Amino acid sequence: MSSLADVVSKKTGEKGGIGDFIVKEPMVLGHETAAVVTKLGSNVKHLKVGQRVALEPGRSCRVCSDCKSGYYNVSRSSFFRS
Repeated sequence: MSSLADVVSKKTGEKGGIGDFIVKEPMVLGHETAAVVTKLGSNVKHLKVGQRVALEPGRSCRVCSDCKSGYYNVSRSSFFRS
């Protein structure tokens, strides 16, 4: 997993940069997010505290042929929260 400190500008060589842009906290880099689980609700059974996870900001309908085939990213019913 990368952190803000791991991002290095290819142009300037400075940590915390993307191109000419120097990233300031707090900022989410991109729409694909990774995290570590720190708390669980009482009904959560499929995750563990300390587990690494990736978050998908897309929401699919799960019923059209695109979604059922695994191509939710092209489904007309999908939307993204990023």
